[in-house]
Amino acid sequence: MKSENPILFILGKWYVHAILALLLFFVLIGSIFSYLGVYTKNGSEFEVKDYRNLTLNEIYFMQISEPEDVNFIIKDTLYTDAVSKGAVFAQDPPAGTYIKEDRNVFLTLNSISNQKFSVPYVFDQSEREAVNQLKLHFIVDLIKTEDYNPITSVVTELKVGDSEVFPGQFLIEGTKISVYFGSGKGERNIILPNLFNYSLSQSENILKKNKLNIGEVIYEGIISDTNSSVVFQQYPTYKTKLQNGDIVDLYLKQDLDSIDFSNNFYE
Repeated sequence: MKSENPILFILGKWYVHAILALLLFFVLIGSIFSYLGVYTKNGSEFEVKDYRNLTLNEIYFMQISEPEDVNFIIKDTLYTDAVSKGAVFAQDPPAGTYIKEDRNVFLTLNSISNQKFSVPYVFDQSEREAVNQLKLHFIVDLIKTEDYNPITSVVTELKVGDSEVFPGQFLIEGTKISVYFGSGKGERNIILPNLFNYSLSQSENILKKNKLNIGEVIYEGIISDTNSSVVFQQYPTYKTKLQNGDIVDLYLKQDLDSIDFSNNFYE
């Protein structure tokens, strides 16, 4: 009986071990990639949809019918006519991008409310000048007084409903402003005094001396004695140039302890 060649025997065992080691290596590598695929969700990439022009409600119902594992985050809001109010104006990442599950999609929305704009200074201006400035953001209703003259008349008063408005006041875009034209009440050369910390009676006397009138009087907080309450805010603000007979609204508190002086109108 022939004996086995020891060299062939050793080589045979080596090949078996090498093959087993190689198989074990591939199994281990496969397990690692499988684990990483689960942990990092590498195997769950999908294409981001186009959410532009959709409202949050529409996106919500879309997720119910066609669920996606993403997190929606409102990044910013702006005012634009490009999309309807409350709709998505932009998204990041953009539509068509491939992302993994449980990632964030940042949305920029068009504001639901209308933007506010400052009323421009149009007093003592002609009809054409005033209308051209106001119509950029507001609806203009021309009111011609009895002494109206198409050549010499100028803006004498601005109103929203029954309330007078002044340059610098912020109104919602599209507000209807009644613009009164006439011969004018004279130049706006009355500088509104600072009424801060004055009582109502003191403020009234100061305004009368300056040929101005009290408009609305608004009390805030607990008032134990109206006679000792003091002005903490006025509208228009002091140093505003007014005309003879203009009105000034006053806001009063019992004391000044609760006022945030970091937002003081009178500095």
